[in-house]
Amino acid sequence: MTIQDIVKVTISRDATPVRRASFGIPLLLGINKVFAERTKAYQDLESMLEDGFLETDSEYIAATKLFSQNPRVEEIIIGRRNSDNIVVTVTNIVPNIDYKTTINDVDFIFNSGATPTAETIAAGLVAAINGGTEPVTATDNLDGTYDLGADVAGVAYTVAVDTDQTINKPYSPSDTITSDINAIESENDAWYMIIELLQDSAEVLELAAWIETKNKLLLTTSSDKNIVDQDVATDVTSIAALLRSAEYSRSGVLFWNADYLKETDLGTNKYPDAAWNGVMLPKDPGSATWAHKTFVGIQPLTLNSTQTKNATDKKANLFVLTGADGRTRFGTMASGEYIDIMRGIDWLKARLEEDVYLLLTTNDKISYTDAGIASVEAVVKSVLNQAVVENFIEAGFAVTVPKIEDVDPIDRQNRILKNITFKAVPAGAIHIVEISGEVSVF
Repeated sequence: MTIQDIVKVTISRDATPVRRASFGIPLLLGINKVFAERTKAYQDLESMLEDGFLETDSEYIAATKLFSQNPRVEEIIIGRRNSDNIVVTVTNIVPNIDYKTTINDVDFIFNSGATPTAETIAAGLVAAINGGTEPVTATDNLDGTYDLGADVAGVAYTVAVDTDQTINKPYSPSDTITSDINAIESENDAWYMIIELLQDSAEVLELAAWIETKNKLLLTTSSDKNIVDQDVATDVTSIAALLRSAEYSRSGVLFWNADYLKETDLGTNKYPDAAWNGVMLPKDPGSATWAHKTFVGIQPLTLNSTQTKNATDKKANLFVLTGADGRTRFGTMASGEYIDIMRGIDWLKARLEEDVYLLLTTNDKISYTDAGIASVEAVVKSVLNQAVVENFIEAGFAVTVPKIEDVDPIDRQNRILKNITFKAVPAGAIHIVEISGEVSVF
Protein backbone atom coordinates (compact mmCIF):
# COMPACT_ATOMS: atom_id res chain seq x y z
CA MET A 1 0.00 0.00 0.00
CA THR A 2 1.27 3.49 -0.84
CA ILE A 3 0.52 6.83 0.74
CA GLN A 4 -1.48 7.70 -2.39
CA ASP A 5 -3.89 4.90 -1.45
CA ILE A 6 -4.63 6.79 1.76
CA VAL A 7 -4.30 10.44 0.71
CA LYS A 8 -5.14 11.48 -2.83
CA VAL A 9 -4.03 14.96 -3.96
CA THR A 10 -5.07 16.42 -7.29
CA ILE A 11 -3.65 19.76 -8.47
CA SER A 12 -5.19 21.30 -11.53
CA ARG A 13 -3.86 24.24 -13.54
CA ASP A 14 -6.07 26.82 -15.18
CA ALA A 15 -4.63 27.12 -18.68
CA THR A 16 -6.59 30.23 -19.58
CA PRO A 17 -6.16 32.87 -16.86
CA VAL A 18 -7.91 36.20 -17.20
CA ARG A 19 -5.72 38.68 -19.06
CA ARG A 20 -5.28 41.81 -16.99
CA ALA A 21 -5.86 45.04 -18.88
CA SER A 22 -2.64 47.05 -19.07
CA PHE A 23 -2.56 50.77 -18.46
CA GLY A 24 1.15 51.27 -19.09
CA ILE A 25 1.59 50.35 -22.76
CA PRO A 26 1.58 53.14 -25.37
CA LEU A 27 0.59 52.71 -29.00
CA LEU A 28 2.74 54.65 -31.47
CA LEU A 29 0.32 55.23 -34.34
CA GLY A 30 2.01 55.95 -37.66
CA ILE A 31 2.80 54.53 -41.10
CA ASN A 32 5.72 52.24 -41.80
CA LYS A 33 6.88 49.69 -44.35
CA VAL A 34 9.00 47.73 -41.90
CA PHE A 35 6.44 45.06 -41.03
CA ALA A 36 3.22 43.89 -42.66
CA GLU A 37 1.29 43.15 -39.48
CA ARG A 38 -0.90 45.86 -38.04
CA THR A 39 1.01 45.89 -34.75
CA LYS A 40 4.34 44.86 -33.35
CA ALA A 41 5.65 45.09 -29.78
CA TYR A 42 9.14 46.25 -28.84
CA GLN A 43 11.01 46.28 -25.56
CA ASP A 44 14.07 48.23 -26.73
CA LEU A 45 15.43 50.42 -29.50
CA GLU A 46 17.92 47.83 -30.72
CA SER A 47 15.13 45.51 -31.81
CA MET A 48 13.57 48.30 -33.85
CA LEU A 49 16.85 48.92 -35.69
CA GLU A 50 17.26 45.21 -36.33
CA ASP A 51 13.79 45.11 -37.90
CA GLY A 52 14.67 47.94 -40.28
CA PHE A 53 13.53 51.14 -38.62
CA LEU A 54 15.88 54.07 -39.20
CA GLU A 55 16.98 56.47 -36.49
CA THR A 56 15.25 59.22 -38.47
CA ASP A 57 11.88 57.44 -38.51
CA SER A 58 9.09 58.96 -36.43
CA GLU A 59 8.47 55.64 -34.68
CA TYR A 60 12.12 55.41 -33.61
CA ILE A 61 12.30 59.04 -32.45
CA ALA A 62 9.13 58.69 -30.37
CA ALA A 63 10.32 55.35 -28.97
CA THR A 64 13.59 56.99 -27.96
CA LYS A 65 11.65 59.52 -25.90
CA LEU A 66 9.64 56.75 -24.25
CA PHE A 67 12.62 54.53 -23.44
CA SER A 68 14.87 57.40 -22.28
CA GLN A 69 12.92 58.25 -19.13
CA ASN A 70 13.62 56.83 -15.68
CA PRO A 71 11.80 54.68 -14.79
CA ARG A 72 10.92 53.71 -18.34
CA VAL A 73 8.09 51.84 -19.98
CA GLU A 74 8.72 48.13 -20.37
CA GLU A 75 7.05 47.78 -23.76
CA ILE A 76 5.66 49.80 -26.62
CA ILE A 77 3.36 48.74 -29.43
CA ILE A 78 3.77 50.25 -32.88
CA GLY A 79 0.53 50.43 -34.82
CA ARG A 80 0.81 50.49 -38.61
CA ARG A 81 -1.56 52.54 -40.69
CA ASN A 82 -2.02 51.48 -44.30
CA SER A 83 -0.21 53.14 -47.20
CA ASP A 84 -0.62 51.54 -50.63
CA ASN A 85 1.72 53.86 -52.56
CA ILE A 86 5.21 55.16 -51.83
CA VAL A 87 8.00 56.90 -53.73
CA VAL A 88 11.68 55.88 -53.85
CA THR A 89 14.47 58.25 -54.92
CA VAL A 90 17.91 57.29 -56.23
CA THR A 91 20.06 59.64 -54.15
CA ASN A 92 23.63 58.53 -54.92
CA ILE A 93 24.95 57.61 -58.35
CA VAL A 94 27.82 55.12 -58.17
CA PRO A 95 29.12 53.13 -61.18
CA ASN A 96 29.39 49.35 -61.24
CA ILE A 97 27.55 48.57 -57.99
CA ASP A 98 24.40 46.62 -57.25
CA TYR A 99 21.38 48.70 -56.25
CA LYS A 100 18.89 46.74 -54.19
CA THR A 101 15.23 47.17 -53.33
CA THR A 102 13.74 44.56 -51.03
CA ILE A 103 9.99 43.93 -51.13
CA ASN A 104 8.46 41.40 -48.73
CA ASP A 105 12.00 40.11 -48.02
CA VAL A 106 12.62 39.46 -51.73
CA ASP A 107 15.65 41.29 -53.19
CA PHE A 108 15.45 43.05 -56.55
CA ILE A 109 18.88 44.02 -57.87
CA PHE A 110 20.16 46.19 -60.71
CA ASN A 111 23.82 46.77 -61.50
CA SER A 112 24.45 50.43 -62.33
CA GLY A 113 27.10 49.77 -65.01
CA ALA A 114 29.93 52.05 -66.10
CA THR A 115 28.02 55.26 -66.86
CA PRO A 116 24.92 55.34 -64.70
CA THR A 117 22.43 58.08 -64.11
CA ALA A 118 19.68 58.29 -61.55
CA GLU A 119 17.21 57.73 -64.37
CA THR A 120 18.87 54.54 -65.64
CA ILE A 121 19.19 53.12 -62.14
CA ALA A 122 15.54 53.80 -61.35
CA ALA A 123 14.46 52.30 -64.69
CA GLY A 124 16.55 49.18 -64.07
CA LEU A 125 15.05 48.63 -60.62
CA VAL A 126 11.53 49.17 -61.96
CA ALA A 127 12.11 46.49 -64.60
CA ALA A 128 13.52 44.07 -62.01
CA ILE A 129 10.60 44.60 -59.62
CA ASN A 130 7.94 44.24 -62.30
CA GLY A 131 9.66 41.09 -63.51
CA GLY A 132 9.10 39.51 -60.11
CA THR A 133 6.02 38.03 -58.50
CA GLU A 134 5.54 40.28 -55.48
CA PRO A 135 2.06 41.92 -55.40
CA VAL A 136 3.53 45.36 -56.03
CA THR A 137 3.82 47.36 -59.25
CA ALA A 138 6.70 49.76 -59.82
CA THR A 139 6.27 52.86 -62.00
CA ASP A 140 9.20 54.81 -63.42
CA ASN A 141 8.75 58.57 -62.99
CA LEU A 142 11.59 59.22 -65.51
CA ASP A 143 13.36 61.56 -63.09
CA GLY A 144 15.40 59.20 -60.91
CA THR A 145 12.41 58.29 -58.76
CA TYR A 146 9.92 55.45 -58.97
CA ASP A 147 6.59 54.64 -57.36
CA LEU A 148 5.64 51.41 -55.62
CA GLY A 149 1.96 50.58 -55.38
CA ALA A 150 0.03 47.64 -53.98
CA ASP A 151 -1.64 45.57 -56.70
CA VAL A 152 -4.62 45.13 -54.39
CA ALA A 153 -5.60 48.08 -52.20
CA GLY A 154 -5.09 47.38 -48.53
CA VAL A 155 -2.73 44.42 -49.01
CA ALA A 156 0.34 45.35 -46.98
CA TYR A 157 3.89 45.00 -48.22
CA THR A 158 7.28 45.75 -46.68
CA VAL A 159 10.04 47.73 -48.37
CA ALA A 160 13.73 48.34 -47.67
CA VAL A 161 16.31 49.99 -49.91
CA ASP A 162 20.11 50.24 -49.96
CA THR A 163 21.95 53.30 -48.65
CA ASP A 164 22.14 54.85 -52.14
CA GLN A 165 18.35 55.17 -52.28
CA THR A 166 15.82 56.93 -50.07
CA ILE A 167 12.19 56.13 -49.41
CA ASN A 168 10.30 59.41 -49.41
CA LYS A 169 8.64 60.04 -46.05
CA PRO A 170 6.30 60.68 -44.40
CA TYR A 171 4.03 58.21 -46.13
CA SER A 172 0.50 59.20 -47.04
CA PRO A 173 -2.27 57.10 -45.50
CA SER A 174 -4.50 55.20 -47.90
CA ASP A 175 -7.38 54.71 -45.46
CA THR A 176 -9.14 56.83 -42.87
CA ILE A 177 -7.64 56.90 -39.42
CA THR A 178 -10.82 55.30 -38.06
CA SER A 179 -10.46 52.38 -40.45
CA ASP A 180 -6.80 51.96 -39.52
CA ILE A 181 -7.30 52.11 -35.76
CA ASN A 182 -10.18 49.62 -35.96
CA ALA A 183 -7.90 47.18 -37.79
CA ILE A 184 -5.13 47.75 -35.25
CA GLU A 185 -7.46 47.24 -32.29
CA SER A 186 -8.85 44.04 -33.82
CA GLU A 187 -5.34 42.59 -34.06
CA ASN A 188 -4.02 43.80 -30.71
CA ASP A 189 -5.78 45.93 -28.09
CA ALA A 190 -3.28 45.45 -25.25
CA TRP A 191 -2.24 49.12 -25.45
CA TYR A 192 -3.77 52.01 -23.52
CA MET A 193 -2.43 55.42 -24.59
CA ILE A 194 -2.27 56.46 -28.25
CA ILE A 195 0.59 58.69 -29.34
CA GLU A 196 -0.43 59.92 -32.79
CA LEU A 197 2.72 60.47 -34.88
CA LEU A 198 1.43 62.32 -37.95
CA GLN A 199 -0.12 65.07 -35.81
CA ASP A 200 -2.61 66.08 -38.46
CA SER A 201 -5.39 68.05 -36.75
CA ALA A 202 -8.24 66.70 -38.87
CA GLU A 203 -7.16 63.12 -38.25
CA VAL A 204 -6.58 63.75 -34.55
CA LEU A 205 -10.12 65.09 -34.29
CA GLU A 206 -11.47 61.98 -36.01
CA LEU A 207 -9.38 59.75 -33.77
CA ALA A 208 -10.58 61.61 -30.68
CA ALA A 209 -14.20 60.88 -31.60
CA TRP A 210 -13.31 57.19 -31.90
CA ILE A 211 -11.44 56.94 -28.62
CA GLU A 212 -14.22 58.68 -26.70
CA THR A 213 -16.12 55.36 -26.88
CA LYS A 214 -13.18 53.31 -25.54
CA ASN A 215 -11.46 52.77 -22.20
CA LYS A 216 -8.27 54.24 -23.66
CA LEU A 217 -6.68 57.67 -23.96
CA LEU A 218 -5.13 59.85 -26.67
CA LEU A 219 -2.35 62.38 -26.19
CA THR A 220 -0.98 64.41 -29.07
CA THR A 221 1.39 67.33 -29.62
CA SER A 222 0.43 70.45 -31.56
CA SER A 223 2.67 73.30 -32.72
CA ASP A 224 -0.26 75.56 -33.65
CA LYS A 225 0.69 79.03 -32.33
CA ASN A 226 -2.95 80.00 -32.00
CA ILE A 227 -3.05 77.81 -28.89
CA VAL A 228 -0.87 80.27 -26.99
CA ASP A 229 -1.19 83.49 -29.00
CA GLN A 230 -5.01 83.67 -29.20
CA ASP A 231 -7.38 83.76 -26.27
CA VAL A 232 -10.06 81.16 -25.75
CA ALA A 233 -12.76 83.29 -27.36
CA THR A 234 -10.74 84.04 -30.51
CA ASP A 235 -9.20 80.65 -31.24
CA VAL A 236 -11.76 78.39 -32.90
CA THR A 237 -9.44 76.48 -35.26
CA SER A 238 -6.60 74.91 -33.26
CA ILE A 239 -6.87 71.25 -32.28
CA ALA A 240 -6.93 72.34 -28.62
CA ALA A 241 -9.93 74.60 -29.29
CA LEU A 242 -11.74 71.94 -31.32
CA LEU A 243 -11.25 69.18 -28.75
CA ARG A 244 -12.29 71.51 -25.95
CA SER A 245 -15.40 72.52 -27.85
CA ALA A 246 -16.31 68.84 -28.22
CA GLU A 247 -15.69 68.36 -24.46
CA TYR A 248 -13.69 65.21 -25.06
CA SER A 249 -12.53 63.57 -21.84
CA ARG A 250 -10.25 60.98 -23.43
CA SER A 251 -8.07 63.21 -25.61
CA GLY A 252 -5.47 65.75 -24.58
CA VAL A 253 -3.13 68.19 -26.33
CA LEU A 254 0.42 69.19 -25.41
CA PHE A 255 1.55 72.43 -27.07
CA TRP A 256 5.18 72.62 -28.18
CA ASN A 257 6.80 74.88 -30.79
CA ALA A 258 10.52 75.60 -31.16
CA ASP A 259 9.83 79.29 -31.83
CA TYR A 260 9.13 79.69 -28.12
CA LEU A 261 12.43 78.26 -26.92
CA LYS A 262 14.67 80.43 -24.83
CA GLU A 263 17.72 78.79 -26.38
CA THR A 264 18.50 77.35 -29.79
CA ASP A 265 16.58 74.25 -30.81
CA LEU A 266 19.03 71.37 -30.39
CA GLY A 267 17.05 69.11 -32.69
CA THR A 268 15.96 66.70 -29.96
CA ASN A 269 12.53 68.08 -29.28
CA LYS A 270 10.17 66.00 -31.40
CA TYR A 271 7.33 64.13 -29.69
CA PRO A 272 7.30 65.64 -26.20
CA ASP A 273 4.01 63.78 -25.68
CA ALA A 274 5.98 60.52 -25.94
CA ALA A 275 8.47 61.75 -23.36
CA TRP A 276 5.63 62.71 -21.00
CA ASN A 277 4.08 59.27 -21.40
CA GLY A 278 7.48 57.72 -20.80
CA VAL A 279 7.54 59.35 -17.38
CA MET A 280 3.93 58.68 -16.41
CA LEU A 281 2.91 55.30 -17.83
CA PRO A 282 5.24 53.31 -15.53
CA LYS A 283 3.37 54.79 -12.56
CA ASP A 284 0.29 53.04 -11.18
CA PRO A 285 -2.95 54.45 -12.63
CA GLY A 286 -4.41 57.25 -10.55
CA SER A 287 -1.41 57.33 -8.22
CA ALA A 288 0.32 60.40 -9.66
CA THR A 289 -0.70 63.70 -11.17
CA TRP A 290 0.61 64.48 -14.66
CA ALA A 291 1.35 68.07 -13.62
CA HIS A 292 4.76 69.40 -12.55
CA LYS A 293 6.65 66.60 -14.28
CA THR A 294 9.95 66.90 -16.09
CA PHE A 295 11.51 64.59 -18.66
CA VAL A 296 14.70 64.20 -20.65
CA GLY A 297 15.17 64.82 -24.35
CA ILE A 298 12.89 67.85 -24.61
CA GLN A 299 13.60 71.54 -24.02
CA PRO A 300 11.00 73.54 -22.09
CA LEU A 301 9.31 76.53 -23.69
CA THR A 302 9.46 80.06 -22.36
CA LEU A 303 5.99 81.62 -22.38
CA ASN A 304 4.63 84.77 -20.82
CA SER A 305 1.66 84.76 -18.47
CA THR A 306 -0.82 85.65 -21.21
CA GLN A 307 0.34 82.82 -23.46
CA THR A 308 0.21 80.39 -20.56
CA LYS A 309 -3.33 81.49 -19.71
CA ASN A 310 -4.44 81.21 -23.35
CA ALA A 311 -3.28 77.60 -23.47
CA THR A 312 -4.59 76.48 -20.10
CA ASP A 313 -7.95 78.18 -20.71
CA LYS A 314 -8.31 75.79 -23.67
CA LYS A 315 -7.18 72.90 -21.44
CA ALA A 316 -4.01 72.53 -23.51
CA ASN A 317 -0.99 71.22 -21.64
CA LEU A 318 2.43 72.85 -21.61
CA PHE A 319 6.04 71.96 -20.91
CA VAL A 320 7.47 75.28 -19.78
CA LEU A 321 10.49 76.64 -18.00
CA THR A 322 9.55 76.78 -14.33
CA GLY A 323 12.28 77.80 -11.96
CA ALA A 324 15.44 76.03 -13.00
CA ASP A 325 13.96 73.35 -15.23
CA GLY A 326 11.02 72.39 -17.40
CA ARG A 327 7.74 71.28 -15.85
CA THR A 328 4.36 70.24 -17.25
CA ARG A 329 1.13 72.15 -16.76
CA PHE A 330 -1.44 70.85 -15.82
CA GLY A 331 -2.18 67.32 -16.98
CA THR A 332 -5.71 67.63 -18.33
CA MET A 333 -7.85 66.22 -21.06
CA ALA A 334 -9.69 68.57 -23.43
CA SER A 335 -12.79 68.56 -21.22
CA GLY A 336 -10.76 69.74 -18.26
CA GLU A 337 -10.79 66.37 -16.50
CA TYR A 338 -7.39 65.36 -15.22
CA ILE A 339 -5.48 62.59 -16.97
CA ASP A 340 -4.78 60.76 -13.70
CA ILE A 341 -8.51 60.67 -12.90
CA MET A 342 -9.42 59.21 -16.29
CA ARG A 343 -6.63 56.63 -16.10
CA GLY A 344 -7.58 55.72 -12.54
CA ILE A 345 -11.25 55.28 -13.45
CA ASP A 346 -10.33 53.03 -16.37
CA TRP A 347 -8.09 50.96 -14.08
CA LEU A 348 -10.80 50.67 -11.43
CA LYS A 349 -13.43 49.59 -13.97
CA ALA A 350 -11.13 46.96 -15.49
CA ARG A 351 -10.05 45.50 -12.14
CA LEU A 352 -13.63 45.25 -10.88
CA GLU A 353 -14.65 43.43 -14.05
CA GLU A 354 -11.63 41.12 -13.94
CA ASP A 355 -11.79 40.25 -10.26
CA VAL A 356 -15.54 39.61 -10.16
CA TYR A 357 -15.14 37.47 -13.27
CA LEU A 358 -12.36 35.52 -11.52
CA LEU A 359 -14.67 34.96 -8.57
CA LEU A 360 -17.32 33.50 -10.85
CA THR A 361 -14.94 31.34 -12.89
CA THR A 362 -12.70 29.96 -10.15
CA ASN A 363 -15.57 28.70 -8.01
CA ASP A 364 -17.91 25.89 -8.97
CA LYS A 365 -20.80 28.09 -7.98
CA ILE A 366 -21.50 31.36 -6.20
CA SER A 367 -24.85 30.69 -4.55
CA TYR A 368 -27.61 33.24 -5.00
CA THR A 369 -27.84 33.80 -1.25
CA ASP A 370 -26.82 36.52 1.15
CA ALA A 371 -23.53 34.68 1.55
CA GLY A 372 -22.98 34.57 -2.21
CA ILE A 373 -23.81 38.26 -2.55
CA ALA A 374 -21.38 38.98 0.30
CA SER A 375 -18.60 37.23 -1.61
CA VAL A 376 -19.15 39.59 -4.55
CA GLU A 377 -19.21 42.52 -2.12
CA ALA A 378 -15.88 41.38 -0.69
CA VAL A 379 -14.27 41.43 -4.15
CA VAL A 380 -15.56 44.95 -4.83
CA LYS A 381 -14.22 46.17 -1.49
CA SER A 382 -10.88 44.50 -2.14
CA VAL A 383 -10.45 46.37 -5.42
CA LEU A 384 -11.51 49.65 -3.84
CA ASN A 385 -9.06 49.12 -1.00
CA GLN A 386 -6.32 48.66 -3.59
CA ALA A 387 -7.40 51.98 -5.13
CA VAL A 388 -6.94 53.55 -1.71
CA VAL A 389 -3.45 52.04 -1.44
CA GLU A 390 -2.62 53.42 -4.88
CA ASN A 391 -3.71 56.88 -3.68
CA PHE A 392 -6.45 57.09 -6.30
CA ILE A 393 -9.47 57.30 -3.97
CA GLU A 394 -9.90 58.31 -0.35
CA ALA A 395 -10.46 55.80 2.40
CA GLY A 396 -14.02 55.63 3.68
CA PHE A 397 -15.73 54.52 0.48
CA ALA A 398 -19.16 52.91 0.79
CA VAL A 399 -20.36 49.74 -0.94
CA THR A 400 -24.04 48.82 -1.01
CA VAL A 401 -25.40 45.38 -1.94
CA PRO A 402 -29.00 44.08 -1.93
CA LYS A 403 -30.39 41.66 0.60
CA ILE A 404 -31.67 38.43 -0.88
CA GLU A 405 -35.25 39.27 0.14
CA ASP A 406 -35.06 42.49 -1.90
CA VAL A 407 -33.89 40.84 -5.11
CA ASP A 408 -36.34 40.78 -8.01
CA PRO A 409 -37.46 37.13 -8.42
CA ILE A 410 -37.02 37.39 -12.20
CA ASP A 411 -33.38 38.50 -11.75
CA ARG A 412 -32.82 35.62 -9.34
CA GLN A 413 -34.38 33.19 -11.79
CA ASN A 414 -32.15 34.56 -14.58
CA ARG A 415 -29.15 34.46 -12.21
CA ILE A 416 -28.42 38.17 -12.61
CA LEU A 417 -27.20 40.12 -9.58
CA LYS A 418 -27.95 43.85 -9.84
CA ASN A 419 -27.89 46.94 -7.65
CA ILE A 420 -24.35 46.67 -6.32
CA THR A 421 -23.22 50.26 -5.95
CA PHE A 422 -20.33 52.12 -4.41
CA LYS A 423 -19.44 55.70 -3.63
CA ALA A 424 -15.84 56.87 -3.54
CA VAL A 425 -14.07 60.21 -3.61
CA PRO A 426 -10.92 60.70 -5.71
CA ALA A 427 -7.88 61.58 -3.65
CA GLY A 428 -7.11 64.34 -6.16
CA ALA A 429 -3.89 66.33 -6.11
CA ILE A 430 -2.62 69.77 -5.13
CA HIS A 431 -1.38 71.71 -8.18
CA ILE A 432 -1.36 75.30 -6.92
CA VAL A 433 -0.71 76.60 -3.41
CA GLU A 434 -1.61 80.07 -2.16
CA ILE A 435 -0.07 81.27 1.09
CA SER A 436 -0.63 84.56 2.85
CA GLY A 437 1.08 85.69 5.99
CA GLU A 438 2.14 88.62 8.06
CA VAL A 439 5.44 89.42 9.65
CA SER A 440 5.38 91.92 12.49
CA VAL A 441 8.26 93.62 14.23
CA PHE A 442 7.57 94.24 17.89
